[in-house]
Amino acid sequence: AEYMGTHTGMDVRVRVVVHEPQQPRIKEIAAATEPVHHRSFTWFRVLILITLTVQTTMFTLLRRRSQGILAEKFSSASVLLVSEIFKAFFSFVMIWFDSNHHHHHHTAKQHIFQLISTLTPVLLPSAIYLIMNILSFYALSHIESATFSLIAQLKLVTTAVFSFLVLGKAFQMYQIRSLIGIVLGVVQITHITQPNRSSTSTLTGSRWLHAMGVLAAVTETILSGLSTVIMERIFKSTQNLNTKPLSIWDRNLQLSICSIPIYFLVHFTQSQRSLFDQWSVNAVVLAIVSAAGGILVGLCLRHTDAVLKNMASTGGVLLTTVLSWLFLDGAMSIEVVIACVMVIVSVFDYTVPHTSKIAVV
Repeated sequence: AEYMGTHTGMDVRVRVVVHEPQQPRIKEIAAATEPVHHRSFTWFRVLILITLTVQTTMFTLLRRRSQGILAEKFSSASVLLVSEIFKAFFSFVMIWFDSNHHHHHHTAKQHIFQLISTLTPVLLPSAIYLIMNILSFYALSHIESATFSLIAQLKLVTTAVFSFLVLGKAFQMYQIRSLIGIVLGVVQITHITQPNRSSTSTLTGSRWLHAMGVLAAVTETILSGLSTVIMERIFKSTQNLNTKPLSIWDRNLQLSICSIPIYFLVHFTQSQRSLFDQWSVNAVVLAIVSAAGGILVGLCLRHTDAVLKNMASTGGVLLTTVLSWLFLDGAMSIEVVIACVMVIVSVFDYTVPHTSKIAVV
């Protein structure tokens, strides 16, 4: 662009050169660099979620097949004990690797000893997790896999209730609507899958066992909500102390260290048998899959968010329902499909943020 004018009787000609912004070039550079890491990280997150979905489905179906169909007599506490040993070993390796990766070789042992010396806050959550796991084995011996998976989604409801009562959290109206949808879906699937009405003593006993299985599954979700709130309070209390925050692997190691002796005590108190008495292939696979679940949840919390984690959970509901129908003679009807859809949609509606700001306190 050119500008012409006069100054003190002289003609002045000024040439101003205007350069176009280099945004296209910047975009080219960004396209050549950032997406490579972003794509790899995205695929890693997708892999974690798919693996967690498969793990959740396998764990539910294997417990149903082992306890409800084959009626195997191995101790569930022994399976969970071996699972905790696996998780403790993996968490120990991850802590050691992280310390070496950050060149803290001389502090790795001190850090682990510090974790062991500060186990008191996680004693109660460890005991709650133990009761939850044992209840899940009992529940799946009396109710179908799909019913159990849908009831497990009630943990969102119980967590919300305890968060309101203990932490004083407020919830949006759409979240309350979603929680009601989850409850209605669970009530529907529970009613559909109960044994047929009959006056015979056999079916009367079956209805009673089905009710006990449902009660065990619901109790597990209540304990799940309670443990979630307790762990959140522990996390916030450690933050207020201005101490170094603990990683997922630190907490997993602490929980496993607390759980292992408790599972030993429960196993030998209940059965008074050797640890691997009446173990089968199913028991071995269950121990491995259970340990993998704890590891995958840790990875999921570290690399994803609540929305994606619930996506894996609802994907597990869908897979469990279909595979239970195909291989374990589970129920399948239009009513079952409606119940599954109702719960899945409600979970997503609860998790995905809305624009509404109307809160209910």
